[in-house]
Amino acid sequence: MAYKFRLPHLLPIMIVATVVNVGVVIGYKIYTEGNLEPLPTLGTVKPFSLVSQTGAPFGLSDLAGKIWVADFMFTSCAGPCPLMGRRFAGLQRHFGGQPNFQLISFSVDPDTDTPEVLAAYASALGADPLRWRFLTGEYEQIHAVAAESFHLGSTANALHHSTYFTLVDGEGAIRGYFDSTDPHALEDLTAQARQLLNLP
Repeated sequence: MAYKFRLPHLLPIMIVATVVNVGVVIGYKIYTEGNLEPLPTLGTVKPFSLVSQTGAPFGLSDLAGKIWVADFMFTSCAGPCPLMGRRFAGLQRHFGGQPNFQLISFSVDPDTDTPEVLAAYASALGADPLRWRFLTGEYEQIHAVAAESFHLGSTANALHHSTYFTLVDGEGAIRGYFDSTDPHALEDLTAQARQLLNLP
């Protein structure tokens, strides 16, 4: 006589199978939507050699193997630069225990922003000179970095400099641009920097 399956006997198996399947789906969604997918590569920073607020030479080679965020600013800026500086200071606090994380601020007014001027500005922001570099040099050098490496437009007029933060990996590849005026963009920047640093 053929055995007839009864629904009550199958219910526990069906429930377990459903729970397992739902768990797999949820786990997959967390993995794929939880910012764990590889970040895009949006360009490559070309070698540069400038001077930091300490007066020491500093270039792209000093950032090899580091995850870093760059911005463009100038010390006499009365517009977005103070806010950008405060938000960089927040990133410095957030990643304070990570030796492979750096902040790089390029001055777009190198004639005014000497290393001494940048050092005073950096001190007012509480910048750690080993983690947050303020760079200056010849105007042509700064312009080349902004326009040719970061593709953020001309620095011919300091008042019109970009307010975007740029995330760069340890090989000099640009991995993202983030609007410094948008708190949600800064949350994305923090999450993606943590991803590149292999932090939870």
